[in-house]
Amino acid sequence: MWGGLARGVTAVGHGRWRADYVARLAEPTGLLGHLAANAMVESNTDLVRAVVAALDLHDGQRVLEVGCGPGQGVDAAMDAADLVIHAVDPSGPMLRRVGRRHRHAVRRRRLHLHHATLLDLQLVVPLQAAWGVNVVYFMADRVANFTHLHDLLEPGGRLALGYTDDQAMAVDDFARCFGTTHHPVTSDQVEADLRTAGFVGVVTVHHDRARRITIGCRPREGVDDRARTGTRGAAMDLTAPEPPDPVRTTTS
Repeated sequence: MWGGLARGVTAVGHGRWRADYVARLAEPTGLLGHLAANAMVESNTDLVRAVVAALDLHDGQRVLEVGCGPGQGVDAAMDAADLVIHAVDPSGPMLRRVGRRHRHAVRRRRLHLHHATLLDLQLVVPLQAAWGVNVVYFMADRVANFTHLHDLLEPGGRLALGYTDDQAMAVDDFARCFGTTHHPVTSDQVEADLRTAGFVGVVTVHHDRARRITIGCRPREGVDDRARTGTRGAAMDLTAPEPPDPVRTTTS
């Protein structure tokens, strides 16, 4: 029911309703935010699961979902392995939604919900993996956000990003209403910004005609990753290393 109603809003909404709905995609609140969240579940779940699968997660790892929204990534990660999951989102209603569905994991301190932006997130213990789906459009400064993710990961940690390529968005009628809410990107731009932030082994795969998954890795210890990134896009790329070995579980 809700998914159909959300599609109806996107199909026939005009003027203020459509503009408000688009704004809620960045920080879902209220009724329109609820509709936006259900639309996310209906349209993004396959991409989210593909992004999580690309990280090849293992039991005991500490991981982060950036912009968890209604929680499809948390669901996928819990299905993949026994993890300590951090999820950050600026929307309180979305975090409460995820927390209600995973009360047991929150009580066991296997799931940590952070009401914040990515740049405000501080973690004591480094992560083995992180991912975000349809979040790059909301980053006014992608390099700053990617650099912060780089610093949150341990050496050898991996990052996966799922998004729709700008060229596909350019021919989408609904995407044209995004205005200043979104900052569309191409895969070349995402790759260049990840390299500038210090990631290596950066590659992009096509999930389907319009959507992409870009993966990068923080170099292992002993590699001066920042020295490899002079001007944007002029970094020396390396083959992505294998995922880090499982580590002892921690609740930090």
